Amino acid sequence: MFIYSHQCATFQIMNSQNIKQSIQQIKDWSQDNVLLPQAQKDQFASWCTDQISKLEQACQSPLKMGLIGGTGVGKSTIINRLAGEDISLAHKERPYTQKVVVYVHQDLSPEFQKTDARMIYCQHNRDDISHLMLFDFPDYDSHLSDHRHLVQTLSKSLDIIVWVATPEKYGDQAMIHMMSILLQSSKNYCFVLNKVDQLQYDDIAQIVGHWHMLLGDAGIVVASVFPISALSSDYDDSFAAFQKWLFQKRKEHELLAITQSNIEHQIEQKMKHIQQQIDCQKVEQIADELDKVIYQLTAFEKIDRKIYLKLYLPMLRQVFINIYPNKVVISGR
Repeated sequence: MFIYSHQCATFQIMNSQNIKQSIQQIKDWSQDNVLLPQAQKDQFASWCTDQISKLEQACQSPLKMGLIGGTGVGKSTIINRLAGEDISLAHKERPYTQKVVVYVHQDLSPEFQKTDARMIYCQHNRDDISHLMLFDFPDYDSHLSDHRHLVQTLSKSLDIIVWVATPEKYGDQAMIHMMSILLQSSKNYCFVLNKVDQLQYDDIAQIVGHWHMLLGDAGIVVASVFPISALSSDYDDSFAAFQKWLFQKRKEHELLAITQSNIEHQIEQKMKHIQQQIDCQKVEQIADELDKVIYQLTAFEKIDRKIYLKLYLPMLRQVFINIYPNKVVISGR
């Protein structure tokens, strides 16, 4: 983030909304500046349009989230809960059990949906998760080795991984082994303990504590753990906290995309250019005012010095104060 301060405006680059405001302020300054020639005004307007386009493209980049878990842990139910309705293909007849099912919003740009024979895309119209690409991986504990290979290869392209387990499977060694392989190079992951509605509250805390211990023994740094009941929206669980975590990751992803697009740097450079323009215009103002003073003095060349100081020095001092407030002091002594 950078902050540019001037008596006319303050620019704070923090997120897409602030960047849009800053670009608009640059455009307004250029169009309202009477000293800029029309060609430069047109250049500023074109530049602002290009930056807005780059910003929108960066913000459209979806967060790629993969759900990984064993058989029957409820990955599809979690997807439906996130979407707010049934969009999962889990209960429909499909030859999808051998592939990764990717849920994408119907308005997502095709450039983010690369063709891959190992994946099947399923479109939805749920705006609540329009910023997510949800990858539903085949069960890693299947007897088919292809499933484990899919998880190991395609998960490398994900932004975050959500590990899903249940009270019956949280201690599964196959899952812990898979985690130890994939989490070596990833810090954006969390753990979801699903189906906790089957437990007493005291049992939930005990299982979460035991899960922490098992993962720690395997050398896995435990991030967030969310005990939820994806099937029961009325159950008092941590699903809201899980959603909040996802949206925070989406925000971080957007900021990263903005940074990589170099928009902030471009704005910073444009601000320096504007400051130079402002300084040049101030110099021009000073020169104009001094010309007026010199013209006046020429008419009174023979006037006494003391009278000159009395008449014109206050006027000259006021010129500088108006242009550089609190910075210029002219003494007549």
